[in-house]
Amino acid sequence: MPIRHRWFRLAPAFTLLVSQPPVATAFVVPSRPGTGQALMDCFDHKTFNSDSPDAPANVALSLSREGAALIFSTCRDAEDNMHYFVRAPRPQQNGVCRAFEEEIFPATASDQIRLEVTHGNRGEGRYIALKGWTRSMPQGWAALNYPSRTQQYGFLTQSVCPRSDDENYVPLTNVTDDVLKSFQSGWGRIAASHQSLEAAIAKLPAEYIAIERFNTPERQRKLRERVVQTVLEGREHPIGYRCDTGNNCIATFHSFTVGFVPAPGGIALTKLFQNWQA
Repeated sequence: MPIRHRWFRLAPAFTLLVSQPPVATAFVVPSRPGTGQALMDCFDHKTFNSDSPDAPANVALSLSREGAALIFSTCRDAEDNMHYFVRAPRPQQNGVCRAFEEEIFPATASDQIRLEVTHGNRGEGRYIALKGWTRSMPQGWAALNYPSRTQQYGFLTQSVCPRSDDENYVPLTNVTDDVLKSFQSGWGRIAASHQSLEAAIAKLPAEYIAIERFNTPERQRKLRERVVQTVLEGREHPIGYRCDTGNNCIATFHSFTVGFVPAPGGIALTKLFQNWQA
């Protein structure tokens, strides 16, 4: 899981924070040892492809031969356990390249998992077999209700899909092809000029992290001005998308996030808030 995607995976927690009463505070609480959260808090993220000279031995073996199309990433949790994620690409379909990432676990030489790398039933060779891995987590982790972690990545293109560590791939959670296309076309029109962008965000609820005193009209004005400036200067591009039921979605940029819903011919923006790392 590349470090640049860490914020998007925390977006639901951030949304919860900004919805709390004014007494809420925003700070990082260290995970308690021996808990599922300690297993989830992962640091020292590294990504490996078939050209990486420093890949761990078990990863390097899986990236050889037919596994050369895969991407592995690792991180170390608060309990000093190593976590492994593998990302399998799919060919371009409907103008979208997608890759599917899941956490897998080291196993014995007789263990094996299969990763799908094509769409549907397209004949032989639609799976890559990886020996020495399993999808079954350690029993101790399961006892702590550690979740099975998966993530999908993708982007719009009419070209052949690049390797899935290409920077164009961004996290997608419950995002359909149509939603992705609606945002791209709608945001393209919104961000086309100073006037159109300013008009689109002028009346949106603008929020900071859950410290009520930060949500002053002056701070909200400055946030809107910063969004306009950075977008028009080409310094802001979406780095992730997430939708819930009813196609209520967010698009996360580096320093801010917008809420949107698909609308005829594009999108309708619903909210604006500053990312807490900005």
